Amino acid sequence: MSEQQQLVARIRRGSKYWGQTPPNQWFDARMVADDHYHLRGNGNNYRIVDVFFGVHVDGVILDLSNGKRVRPACPETYREFGREMAS
Repeated sequence: MSEQQQLVARIRRGSKYWGQTPPNQWFDARMVADDHYHLRGNGNNYRIVDVFFGVHVDGVILDLSNGKRVRPACPETYREFGREMAS
């Protein structure tokens, strides 16, 4: 298997961080060893409870909260996808 995988996240509507991205916008993320904020991405630090996770693999994002393939995955279109989901 040669395909690359990237952890991605989007901010939950009920999170105090809602509004730091357009609604439902996916962003690249990484996990770190931290006492409270285990997630880095979008230029910020997040708690696990504040985001939904996905995996960018084989040209799509697999939403880990529901197992659905949500869209073709390309970083430059994450923002556009968020706008489509909000409407």
